[in-house]
Amino acid sequence: MTLTFKETAEDIKEQLLWLMLENYKERIAQKALELNNEGEKKTG
Repeated sequence: MTLTFKETAEDIKEQLLWLMLENYKERIAQKALELNNEGEKKTG
């Protein structure tokens, strides 16, 4: 089975979107942790 260039490009685009999403989720989680720690410092 051979893929056309268009199919391959679509596949790569999808993979990139998933990678970006994973990266984004990790950054959000990291930011939430930092904010949480800052909040604890202020109140604690």
